[in-house]
Amino acid sequence: MRPFFWIAFAVLIILSLFIYGLSINKEKSELQKAKLQLSEKNQQLTDCVLEKRESDAKINEQALKINEQKAIISENEKKISGLRAFSSGYGKLTIYSQCTGYSRISVTVDNDYWGTLDYYFTGQPNCGQDGTISKFLTVGKHRIRGRYNRWYWDYYITIEEGICNFTHFSD
Repeated sequence: MRPFFWIAFAVLIILSLFIYGLSINKEKSELQKAKLQLSEKNQQLTDCVLEKRESDAKINEQALKINEQKAIISENEKKISGLRAFSSGYGKLTIYSQCTGYSRISVTVDNDYWGTLDYYFTGQPNCGQDGTISKFLTVGKHRIRGRYNRWYWDYYITIEEGICNFTHFSD
């Protein structure tokens, strides 16, 4: 009976190892599936990153084109402004600041943004001098607005034909 017991015990051990081997093999194949899925997800993520880089490059390219177009528009506006000087019904307006404590005064004329004054003058500058904002306007009454933080200026000026009209913001 003893030899039968050892044979049965050996068969039981062999069967247990075989079943254990099958479960390891199953886990290994599940691990391979998971690894394959992870590899696919990683490839998808890599593709997304590449697409984003391409999109960013296209956006940057478009931004450069827009800036180039803005420069062309600005240049054309200057040319048109220069032509208006010779047309009747126009006068030039030069806006400047005499505010010593304020920089970056935002300027609008007739609700159109004209720019920002970054400098101040102790006296009246020349017509169109750097540090001023100058453009041609039709003759007549125009609304001038300035804003610096909590400080506001709001008034009207009458543009006269064929001359440089001046206005300024002061303390």
